[in-house]
Amino acid sequence: MKTNIEELQKQLKQAQEDIIALRKQLQQMEKLATIGILAASVAHEINNPLGAILTSSQMLLMEIEDEEQVISLETVEEGAKR
Repeated sequence: MKTNIEELQKQLKQAQEDIIALRKQLQQMEKLATIGILAASVAHEINNPLGAILTSSQMLLMEIEDEEQVISLETVEEGAKR
């Protein structure tokens, strides 16, 4: 009987340790998910103005004939694409 109780106590202790480890893993996963959401949000906020800059520079390139302005706009376009 005593051995059975000791075995059950070991199992209970192991189960508690497993729960603690799983909670830590869950917390880490939640942190990573939050970072992913933040990164996606930042990327979206950056890409919107860059899209407008890219579109505007491409439209201006179709209309401008001055070589210096064309070079400047091409630099803007390349930067926005990166």
